[in-house]
Amino acid sequence: MSAMDWLFLAMLVQFALMALLGRGRNWRAAGISGVASVIVLFGLWKLTDGGQKRTEAWLILTCLPLIAIGAFAWSRRLGKLAFGLGVVLTAALMGTWRWATLTQDAGGSIATIAYATLVLIAMVALFMIAGVLGMHVMVERSRATEG
Repeated sequence: MSAMDWLFLAMLVQFALMALLGRGRNWRAAGISGVASVIVLFGLWKLTDGGQKRTEAWLILTCLPLIAIGAFAWSRRLGKLAFGLGVVLTAALMGTWRWATLTQDAGGSIATIAYATLVLIAMVALFMIAGVLGMHVMVERSRATEG
């Protein structure tokens, strides 16, 4: 194992411990989000030879904030939706990116368009869900201060 593999393993263990042993809900959510992030980052690191080639794969990181929002807002329906969308879109983007790289020489424009569309869906979902959750929090806090 290389030094980077050990670094990713150390980060994974730290986030897993935070997810399992965190005292508060926010600590556990940060741990879950961290575990998901480290797994995706490690996969991208290996697939792109440390970011040296095929750098378009790093657009997959647009889904990680969805997972983080979902982990922090799990008690709400939108939190569960964000988490589920984040996981599904991350897997779909990884698969589509792999498909695009394998068929690039054989005219993989369909795979490239599918990849770009999934990135766009992830970004729109992120902004829409984060905006609605933010509005809910603002309304709840203003009602709490009024009442």
